Amino acid sequence: MTLIVRDALLEELNDVADLNVKAFHDYSHALTVENWNIMRTNLSNPAEVIQNGQLIVAEQDHQILQWTG
Repeated sequence: MTLIVRDALLEELNDVADLNVKAFHDYSHALTVENWNIMRTNLSNPAEVIQNGQLIVAEQDHQILQWTG
């Protein structure tokens, strides 16, 4: 199984957004509800990252991997 690190594709942005929110959800209890909602909104908008920088993903077996560290 080869691990590939590459630029995210536009058609993957919804998957990336979902993974972003899942990755940080465990920390939502440390924020107020209002602040978590703001953070969740920001995490759900990877298109902005692509416009201003680079968004990379790790892929294995044609699926974007989720960080489990």
